[in-house]
Order: sequence, then C-alpha cells, then structure tokens
Amino acid sequence: MLMAAALLISTNMWAATLLVNEASDLQTQINAAQNGDVVKLMGNFNVGNQIVLNADKHIILDLNGTDMVINNTSGVKNVGILIQQGILEIVTTNGEASIANGSDGTNYTVDLIRVYGTSEDKDARIETPYSQVIVGDKVTLENTKTGSGKKFNVITIFQNADKLANGARVDVLSGALLSATTYGIKVNGDVIKPTDANNSPYVYIHKGATVSTNETGSGSVAAYSSGYARWLIEGTCTGSTGLYVHSGQVQIAGTIESTNDSPTHTTKTGANSGVNTGGSAIVVESNDAYPGAIEVVITEGSEISGKNGYAIEETIEEGYTSEVQMITIQGGDIQGGAAGAIIITDQTADDNVTVVGGDITGNIQIANGATIVNNTDAGNGMSQFLPGGTNAESAYIVTVDQDDVTGKYSYSVVPDKSKSVVMNAFGWSTFSANAARKLPTGVTAYIAKYVSGDAITLSPLANDIPANTGVILSGKAGNAYTLFGNDAVPSTIEDVNQLVAASEWGGSLANDIYTADAAKDNVYVLSGNELLKYTGKQMKVNKAYLQLPAAGPYGAPKRVKLVVAETEETQAVDNVETTIEAVKFMENGQIYIRRGENIYNVQGQIVK
Repeated sequence: MLMAAALLISTNMWAATLLVNEASDLQTQINAAQNGDVVKLMGNFNVGNQIVLNADKHIILDLNGTDMVINNTSGVKNVGILIQQGILEIVTTNGEASIANGSDGTNYTVDLIRVYGTSEDKDARIETPYSQVIVGDKVTLENTKTGSGKKFNVITIFQNADKLANGARVDVLSGALLSATTYGIKVNGDVIKPTDANNSPYVYIHKGATVSTNETGSGSVAAYSSGYARWLIEGTCTGSTGLYVHSGQVQIAGTIESTNDSPTHTTKTGANSGVNTGGSAIVVESNDAYPGAIEVVITEGSEISGKNGYAIEETIEEGYTSEVQMITIQGGDIQGGAAGAIIITDQTADDNVTVVGGDITGNIQIANGATIVNNTDAGNGMSQFLPGGTNAESAYIVTVDQDDVTGKYSYSVVPDKSKSVVMNAFGWSTFSANAARKLPTGVTAYIAKYVSGDAITLSPLANDIPANTGVILSGKAGNAYTLFGNDAVPSTIEDVNQLVAASEWGGSLANDIYTADAAKDNVYVLSGNELLKYTGKQMKVNKAYLQLPAAGPYGAPKRVKLVVAETEETQAVDNVETTIEAVKFMENGQIYIRRGENIYNVQGQIVK
C-alpha cells in the first residue's frame, strides 16, 4: 500500500504534460517523456501499432476521459502495450476512460498489457519496481475478444530468457476494472521461483478494485498464478473461477467468487497445461509442469463464494505430486457451491492444511493429516479433530464418514451449545465434558486434591482435561474461552480429585440441564471466588461440583474457600520479582499485586 502511494509522489517535481493529438503521436510522446511526465490523450484513438515502454522512468498515461482501442497486428505476439522496463501509470482526470483490445489475435495469445521483469535482485514490493503497470480509479482495461483456441488476457507478467520476472509488479487500484475473456491477470507459467522469493513478481489487487472474466467456460479465470509470484488480493476477483493457483504465494483479504452457470461441476485430471474450472471460486492445482511451491492464506474479511463447484478446490493432476506447502484459512466467509465448501486431496492434507477460523457453509472433504481449528462464535464451523473419529464435545459437532472409494473424509457440521466457557468476575469457572478437551492459551485447569475444614486446595493439571473430569478453570475475568477436543489426552488422571464431573449428576451431556435423581447432600458449587453449599436438584451442562461426605471430619460448612497450592509455576507473591516494587490494589472485590508489567493474584499466579 505504501509502495503505490510512494510511486505517485516520487516522480519529477518539474513534470511536463505531453499532449497526444493523433494516434500516431502516442509512442512518440512516451519515448520523449522524462521521469514523472504526463502523456495526455486529447481524443478517442484507434492505435494500430504496439505501444512500448522500455526505459527506467515512471510515465503517467492520462486517458483524460477517453476510450482507446489498440489494434496491434505486429510486434511481440500481438501484445497491445509492452512494458520491458519502467513504470506505466494509467489514470484518467476527466471522467471514466478505457483501453480495449481490438485485435482478433489470429494465431497468437493476446495480452492487452505485458510486463517483463529482470534477472537482477529486485523486490518490487518494497523497492521501486524494475517494471510495473498501475491501473487507476475509473480506468477500465478490456480484452473481451473471442476466438476458437485463442486466449484474450488483460495483464500478463512474462519471463525473460532466464525464466525470471524479478522486480515486475502489477497494481490495480480502487475503482479500477479489468475485464477479460480468458485471464484478467496472469503470471505466465514459465516464471520460476528466484533464489530469493522476495525478488519474484508482485501483484496487488487493491480494495475496491475488480478483476473479472465475462466467459463462463472452463478456461476463464480472473486471477491466474501460473508461474511463481506473490499476490495480495484485497479487491474482487470474479469469473468462471475467481482465482487459480499453480504456483506462488497468495494472500486473500478480499472477494473471490465463481459465476460459472454450467449445470454440473466436472473436474478434469491428466491435463498438463492451462486451467480447467467447473464453478469453484478458488482452485489450487498441483502440476509438475509449473514451478509449484504453493502457499495460500485466506484472512479475516475475505468472502469466498463457489457456484457449481466448491468455494475452495485443491486438486493434484493425475500422475503428479502435491506442490502445496501451505493452505491456511484464518477467517472469512466461505460459502460453498453446489459441490461443497472445501475439498482437499490426501497428499496435500499432511500437515499443510490448517483452518483456524472462518464461517464455513457447505460440506467439507479433507484428507487425513489436516489440522482443523475453528472458534467462530456464530455460523457453521469446525473444531480440531482427528479424522476417522467423532468429537461431539468440541466447539462444533463434527461427524466424520470415510469414503472408501476416494479415501477422503466428509464432514457435516452443526453448532454445539457447549462451545465456550466464560470466566466469572473473579476469573473462575468450573468445567467437565465427556470428551477430552484442550486448554486454550491463558487458562489453567485445577483439580482439588485436599479438603481441610472450610478450604479446598487446588493443584494445576499438568496437561489438558481428560474426559469426565471435574475441574476448576482460571483465566481472565469476563473472557470467553473455547475448549477444543483433544483425543490424545488420557481418559483418566492418576491424582485424587475431589471435584465431580457434572455428567455424574444425572442425564447426559446432550442436555442443557442435569437433573438429580434425588437431592445430593453436601454439594458445593462455584460462586464468585469460593464454593457455596447447594441444595437444588438441577445443574447446567459441562460444570463440576464438590461433594463432601456427610460423615466427614469437617461436617458441612456453608462455604469452602479456594486455595491454590504453591508450585514452581505458582509461587507466593513475596517470592516473585522481588527486585521490583509491589503495589497492591483491589478490583471486583479481589486483591491483586502489580510488580512491573505483571499482575499477580494473592496466590502468586500471573493473571495479566
């Protein structure tokens, strides 16, 4: 973002404006322009030759509210505008404007604009690019010709003789529109990964920009990362497939959607070049014919929408191996198409696929080895699980069925009411479940090993919470924490535990309330920062309680204090950070001690 802004202010302060009064003047004025100069069109022109920028300078092409058509029938494979070096910034200062391809591209692949890079070390993301095209607000670039066997692209980043395109960059700014028959933006498949990936081409589709294809056939893609490049997509990519990735690093924080109205989704295998789309918003395809090293990250704020395919489709062409290094879904709204939400193949899922957030709608097929963690508070989602088992006590209920034919797993997802625990005003809560649970960061689980008089001594669990184990949790007051399933936790603990899981109260964990067969004697439940005697017959799910024997040595006190046993981790405050002055203060009726940047409770636990 800073780079695009910098480019606009780094030009010559003595910039001149060179007027183009005839189509034949355009190339002449571009050649004559100095760094920072403006080349301004004074009418609608039909240009019959290729336009070339091949100099280390930043030229601003002001379309001035006009429409230009390029009918190039010569030059480099019918490329309309060829940027071999330098920066071409396309703007309009007098209303909407456009550049369109007018050539039929006979016997050629047609690029409206082609950008070449260099073999030199050049990071186009943080340095002045070696070559660049910037498409500004209210500018439309259009290559919507059709022809059997032809490809009609708007912008392509192309390789040099070393198969590198170092330092090449494309920026599509807010308010700009790219409209194509085949590819909106393409990084050519021969562009290899340089020794330093930071020198690879950089494509930035800014928020408010749109890249689209107007064809619903199987070869139409808005953003096509065929060769190795780095992408940041904050705008909208829409087409038969919005994004197709064979290679490179792609970060998505915008909208990717499919508009394919084909009646069915068909995935073709065995192809060794090009694309084959069937209505999926994003296709990630491993194919040894391309540089590979695929990394895709979908972040919060993304909107991914499939049509007749999937929202996200990962596939490996027949006879090839996985080129995926990482697919991570950190957030966003993932709306599946007719075929489902997400499909991941067996080879790729092995430690390379992670879902940590997002609102996902639709069936999911994902192979063994993927990590699924979803703590979305609303909508459909998934919890961490091990494929082949059911984890009904996770943040969401995940049902797993294996398809013996494909070797993949299908997951149907429904919300589970027990997905979170909320700490009270003192930072305490009780918990139990009939499945082992993983402790989130910032939460400690305690068992009660000793009861003495009106006090209960709490000892921290060394690991996560086993199934059917009553615990008292501590965390930040008022915070809600999600406890995910963890099948690796032992089913029992060896230590004595005076706390009882609520599942033993009556009923099952599928119910909202447990009802006792008869009132239990000497039952104590959490209230604030102590346990109070309880005389009711009902208890909420996923809780824990203390029950003292009626004939015990301490009788039945009205309340039981919580005392945390001192360990190496929970020392008395007087033994912690003794070289820093301690300041005592009270919050919500609880005494705390601040030493430096840390805040401790009276048992010596760091709480903030």
